[in-house]
Amino acid sequence: MTIIPSAEVIFGGVSQAGYPGAFPPKVEEIIRSLIGNSHSIIHFFSGSSRIGDVRIDLGHQNATHRGNVFDFLKQKDPILRHQWEWLIADPDYCEEQERRLAREKGFMVGDRFADWRDERLIEDFAKGHVQNIIWLDRRMPHFKGFEFKKIWLVWQGGWRNIRVLTWQSRAGQTRLV
Repeated sequence: MTIIPSAEVIFGGVSQAGYPGAFPPKVEEIIRSLIGNSHSIIHFFSGSSRIGDVRIDLGHQNATHRGNVFDFLKQKDPILRHQWEWLIADPDYCEEQERRLAREKGFMVGDRFADWRDERLIEDFAKGHVQNIIWLDRRMPHFKGFEFKKIWLVWQGGWRNIRVLTWQSRAGQTRLV
């Protein structure tokens, strides 16, 4: 059974960055308060965000490594051997394509949806190299070996979907920041 010790509903607001992949202001505030002054952050699907020492995204100019996150994980880039205090992930959804393809869940990886094998790559990486995971998504994946510390239901207003911001920490660990 998964136990969530703390949950909160927040009004996330709309990103002011002019890019739909940017974190809403309240979400960025929460993330920055969690990571503190850490300089051991890897950020998957980073979009326009500048949070993280290593930021991987398909093509945004703020990414430190441009390309598909899953290809990066499969290549076993030497940077992945590092022990990371934080993994931040904000996978991209493409709702129009999702409706057209009648796919109920999953996120986009370039021009296709990720599948469970792709997500397993993230889980395997996290098990060996990450202490904390911050995940912003429309769903709430639970990574083996990690426990939920807190969730935030992020309502951005209007007809937008509610997104879930989760913080998971390696099981048995206390907060590192």
